[in-house]
Amino acid sequence: MPPSTSDDLSVDAGGDRTVLVGADILLSVRGFRNKTDIENISFMWNFGDGSTGNGAVMVHRFEYPGRYAVVVSGSYDGA
Repeated sequence: MPPSTSDDLSVDAGGDRTVLVGADILLSVRGFRNKTDIENISFMWNFGDGSTGNGAVMVHRFEYPGRYAVVVSGSYDGA
């Protein structure tokens, strides 16, 4: 998952992964502002299989084989 940028907020969850069907996968994301780690970011995940989640660290399981586009976005409250 390449970094995405909105204004000066960047979100990075790492690269593509190959996982086993039915096995848990640990996914994590970091947020940056002007290339510096920041807190107070809300992360929203869409796993491409109809499920979603919120948080910087997620555990997910894909129940069926296939290619999934996992998308994570972040919003910063500015605090």
